[in-house]
Order: sequence, then C-alpha cells, then structure tokens
Amino acid sequence: MLAKLLKYEFKATARLFIPLYIALIVFTLINRVVNTVEIVQKSIGINIKTLLSTISMV
Repeated sequence: MLAKLLKYEFKATARLFIPLYIALIVFTLINRVVNTVEIVQKSIGINIKTLLSTISMV
C-alpha cells in the first residue's frame, strides 16, 4: 500500500519539477550567453541584459 502511494507521489512530484528544471536550464543558458556577449561587447548600443530581463518579465 505504501509502495503504491509513494509511486504516485513521485509521479506527481516529477510532473511538477521536471518542467521547473527544464526552465532553470534554459534560463541558465540564456544567462551564460548574455554574460558572454556583455563581456565581449561592453554594452554597445542597447543593453542586451536589460532587454532580456524585460522580455522575461512579460
């Protein structure tokens, strides 16, 4: 009985946390690219970090 309960609990938890982990990985990659571009470009024209943070807030 406890094994079945734990099985369904793990499935429900995975349904919630797997998309969160994917989103975390995506934002980590975006941050890595933005920081690399920022170091190379030294803010020529529009600030890419501000632009992406504004887009992500929408």
